[in-house]
Amino acid sequence: MKKALIKALQYLLLATIILVILNFRGDMNITPYIIALVILTIAKFLIHFFIEKKKR
Repeated sequence: MKKALIKALQYLLLATIILVILNFRGDMNITPYIIALVILTIAKFLIHFFIEKKKR
C-alpha cells in the first residue's frame, strides 16, 4: 500500500506542477482541472494498490 500511495502522490505532484506552469499567466479557471486530477489520482492509487495486492 505504501508504494501505491507514493506513486499516486508523485503523479499528483507532477500533474499539479505542470498545471501551474500552464496557468502561469493566470487566465485559466483551474478548479475543474484540480478536481479531475484528484479523481485520477484516486483511480491511480486504487489500480496500483490492487496490482500490488495481487502480486503478494
